[in-house]
Amino acid sequence: PRLLVWYLVLFGVLELTVYQPVYRGPCRYEYLNPMEFDDRVVNEGKDKPKDSWLVCFFASWSPPCVHVEPTFAKLSERFTTQSLRFAKVDVARWPVLAKKHGISTSGVSKQLPTIILFEGGREVARIPHVYPDGRVAKGRFFWSDLVKGFELDMRYARSRGSGGGGGGGGDADKKNK
Repeated sequence: PRLLVWYLVLFGVLELTVYQPVYRGPCRYEYLNPMEFDDRVVNEGKDKPKDSWLVCFFASWSPPCVHVEPTFAKLSERFTTQSLRFAKVDVARWPVLAKKHGISTSGVSKQLPTIILFEGGREVARIPHVYPDGRVAKGRFFWSDLVKGFELDMRYARSRGSGGGGGGGGDADKKNK
């Protein structure tokens, strides 16, 4: 019993003092504050209805957000074009913006990270899905799930001018899961 207590104390100290490593690799997303979000995603989107933004609402203290960061960065590297852009919003710094989009920022929230696709300034898709009764579906944040869930292959091909629904590279890059 005494050994168990020491183990729990040591584990607690390690949990509080050792942080998960932060992703520092290449990316093509932008960090937005509420004013930039409204200007670039919402208002500019109304003027350019075919423009899309994939926005990741995250908190640096949330382990699932830390885990999805490399995948989101690789998606931004692969799929960013002039009309398909990627951004991140820190909900710990901008909780009002999170609340405006129905994202709970509590420590026990199952909504972090939330990735929302905006097209023409309006939300068209979201992972994880939130049901009308408030339940949150389990989000799948693997490369292939995000490419399929947001139809990134089709959007990439359309933004590159080919107009087709495939060949954007999602299947060719499965190694990036």
